[in-house]
Amino acid sequence: MNDLMFGGFGSMGPMIPTPVGSPAFPVGSVGVAPTSGQLGGLGTGVTSGAPNPMVPATGGPANPIMPSAPNPLGGMGGFFRNPDGSMNTQNIGMMAGGLQALGGMWNTFQQTRLARQSMDQQREAWETNLANQEKTYNTSLEDKIRSRYAAEGRSSRDADDYLKKHQL
Repeated sequence: MNDLMFGGFGSMGPMIPTPVGSPAFPVGSVGVAPTSGQLGGLGTGVTSGAPNPMVPATGGPANPIMPSAPNPLGGMGGFFRNPDGSMNTQNIGMMAGGLQALGGMWNTFQQTRLARQSMDQQREAWETNLANQEKTYNTSLEDKIRSRYAAEGRSSRDADDYLKKHQL
């Protein structure tokens, strides 16, 4: 039987779990890279069952930082692996969900910051526009009143009094 094997599963056909201890999943093979023969001759470049440092072995060589120290997880398999060596998809999903939540919070923070900047810029533009409109109104009013009072022969003091009352 030279079918493609995946972890603890048999051939790709019926997807029936292969029991531990069978030729496809021998006891003690957790933490050991599969050979090209176990992968159906796909030419992975792995020719022996050399230990894979990325996969924790059950009861494994313990601590990669201090090789003489005992493995604090014992045969538990670690955060990403179940005790039988299979992937712990629940923990991986939980971690991915946590990363997604952190990304969402960062995105919300950035959107809030951009909204504040936009609001400040709009307020500044509104205030500038209002000041310009007041100035334009007052200039127009002054020109009109001074022209009218000059044509009617009134004094500039009367024009100044009128402008003080009616300017913005």
